[in-house]
Amino acid sequence: MGHKKKGQAPSRSLHRQAYDVLNGMLQKGQGRSKRADKDAGVISDYIYSFSTFKSYMRHVDYFVDWIKINHPDVTTLKKARQYVKTWLEEREASGKYSAYTLQLETAALAKLYGISPDDADRYTPPTRHRRDIVRSRERTETDRHFSESRNGLLVRFCRGTGLRRAGLTSIKSDCLYSAKELDSMIPDLKKKAALTERERALIDCYGKISVFKGIPNYYILVKEKGGKWRLAPVLTQFEKEIAEKIKSTQPGVRVWLNVPKACDVHGYRGEYAAALYKTYARDIDDIGDKKDIYSCRGDLRGLRLDKTAMLAVEKALGHESMHTFASHYAQKI
Repeated sequence: MGHKKKGQAPSRSLHRQAYDVLNGMLQKGQGRSKRADKDAGVISDYIYSFSTFKSYMRHVDYFVDWIKINHPDVTTLKKARQYVKTWLEEREASGKYSAYTLQLETAALAKLYGISPDDADRYTPPTRHRRDIVRSRERTETDRHFSESRNGLLVRFCRGTGLRRAGLTSIKSDCLYSAKELDSMIPDLKKKAALTERERALIDCYGKISVFKGIPNYYILVKEKGGKWRLAPVLTQFEKEIAEKIKSTQPGVRVWLNVPKACDVHGYRGEYAAALYKTYARDIDDIGDKKDIYSCRGDLRGLRLDKTAMLAVEKALGHESMHTFASHYAQKI
């Protein structure tokens, strides 16, 4: 077997080296609790979902492409690290990239190189303001090609369930559970000696729906981002149509065979979040314990929210933190 001469370029390309590092984090992170790892201070060692891996890999590849053009003598990730801050600063100076993109690229490279938030040489991306977020705020050219009137049931289904596109396109007729059905079947499931993944998920999700205080009559069991299961409460004003749509679907067939790309699923999810919040929110002046009040920051400074209602929305959307609601959906209230 031949040996590489000293100074010879490694057999793996920079792209492959980066892929191996991030993919290794993904393989180690799948199935782990992100919240537990965050509490333990080891969250930087893992990637928890394939979608996050894909996003990070895409932007790391942009960095690698830049290295290959501007520093062709650099053939290892270790040597490329010194140019991370320079690349990000150039991206910001170009004015072509949003604060969101720069934050994502900062996170991707920090994950790749293990750059901690308190690293003195870490690049600080510009602050992201809600007013700068274009997606699902105003009608775009793409939106104009989607008729809400011709797709009325789909739109109401989205507004009534808050499903992500992945969940919307995967659910089948067995996803719907009435509140009464859950109350009667869960005790029996807990007695079973051997449970399927779905049954274990149903028991776990059932334990989290007490925050909804028995208001929803129906829930949808769905597996979405990061392979996480959740019971999404169906808003009562849409429950009849949604239940009929699901129940009329043949067993084994997806409820929605086609969801147009121009359908603003994310925007309807925001409307769902706002509607659900209003269902549970108390008047701020009536909340006795001020610890139950969330004060927004940034461009929503001055807006105060009911933490109890925010918790309900968090569980419904499958988020880990109520801060996500404050950051992405509070402006829709």
